[in-house]
Amino acid sequence: MKPDPDDIEFRLRTFRPRMPSPLPERFALRRSRVPFWTVAVAGIAATVLIVSRVARSPDPPKERIESPTLGALTTLAIDNPDELDAALARISRVSLPDVGRVGGALQQLAKE
Repeated sequence: MKPDPDDIEFRLRTFRPRMPSPLPERFALRRSRVPFWTVAVAGIAATVLIVSRVARSPDPPKERIESPTLGALTTLAIDNPDELDAALARISRVSLPDVGRVGGALQQLAKE
């Protein structure tokens, strides 16, 4: 009688123990962080340099407003409110009539 391959005793007799194979090495490549820090330091240095240049650069001289346009006065009001008062005073001297002038339009209107 020939042994049946499904027979348990047959399988146990054919079993040959052997050493297990070693586990595969898991090789993880760790990159150096030096390039990251180099780029970060260069970026910070560039930012500091740009900010220091911008902070040190003098403001361009403010040009006097000769024509009273809404855009020019708005820009002046946002940038320098004190200069806006001086500009409005200059504009009013030119465009409004002089109330103290003898024979002026306001004197004619004030007559009863």
